[in-house]
Amino acid sequence: MLKLNLNHAAALFLSLAIASGAMAARPDGTPADYGVATTASAGQRVVKLTPATTSVNVVNGETVTFTAGGKSFSWHVDTWPGVHQFSLKAIAPQDIAADGVQVYVAPNPLYFGN
Repeated sequence: MLKLNLNHAAALFLSLAIASGAMAARPDGTPADYGVATTASAGQRVVKLTPATTSVNVVNGETVTFTAGGKSFSWHVDTWPGVHQFSLKAIAPQDIAADGVQVYVAPNPLYFGN
């Protein structure tokens, strides 16, 4: 018969609880899945959106200021592993024309060993 003392049983239970909690977190389709809004001064580059814009390329970890029609917003891109594309409309304020624009996210080379 397997005997566990109380400390071992508590450690096992805690490990299982942490593992199951970590697995519960996953993308849920909210803007937080793609990063966070930030101030314009944090932007590393500016992307001008025009009616002809259908896609934008960014790097995971990059902060971008998007402009359209005299309005702008800044976003720090921080996607989940395996998320390489999302709709700009998912993160853009309602007064920014972002319909039909896809954001393609390249992996950040700083996060990988060479």
